Amino acid sequence: MIYRPGLLGRGEKARWNERLISHIVSAIPVETVAKTMVAYAEHCLDEEAEEREGGPPPNEVWENAEIYAAFKTVTKESSK
Repeated sequence: MIYRPGLLGRGEKARWNERLISHIVSAIPVETVAKTMVAYAEHCLDEEAEEREGGPPPNEVWENAEIYAAFKTVTKESSK
């Protein structure tokens, strides 16, 4: 899995150029990317434990839209 967020929202740790660009481009919070990465890794481990057939998961590239969609799924499942 390759994660390619556009601009990371690093809050107070943002550099001056990141702050400037954040007025033009929306940033994705670092916490969102991290939680999505952990949840997807755990999901893959669960599937491996069930002895999936067909080999490893295909290489995918997730950008902002895919990361946000996966994050929404993760937060819905964790709130149940």
